[in-house]
Amino acid sequence: MIEFKKYKLEWPFSDRLNQFIWDNKYKYPYLINNDLETLEGIKMFYDVNGKYGTSNQNCENTIFGNIDTNLMFRAWHDAIHIKHDLPFTLEGEIAVYNIMQAELHNSYYFEKLLLYADIVGQTLYFNKYNKFPDNQREFVIDFITKGTI
Repeated sequence: MIEFKKYKLEWPFSDRLNQFIWDNKYKYPYLINNDLETLEGIKMFYDVNGKYGTSNQNCENTIFGNIDTNLMFRAWHDAIHIKHDLPFTLEGEIAVYNIMQAELHNSYYFEKLLLYADIVGQTLYFNKYNKFPDNQREFVIDFITKGTI
């Protein structure tokens, strides 16, 4: 088992996942906007700006190891919500996860698990505690290795 807790904060959990996101960054241009909380707001922002309004809050401790990759991931995630009109519910997030993981190569088993923990796991956490984990990186480690929310 990989000992992720020994990883430095700037080390991604998966170089392949980070590379996939960077290789596809042109598909999901974004601008920083921390005021968008609804699907309607995100859609309107995109319609007006032609870019996804992406929050840069809580980007420091993620599976990606750097803020830029996390922002690109968030833009990709929001693009799926917009394109498929998927709500910010557990069911909507599961659908977003399924679409995103299908874009990855079939051999990316671990990367798909990371996405599941990051998207669906954090949604389960939010539904239980009415907030997202303070440290997303630690949450994903515990979710994958212990099954805890």
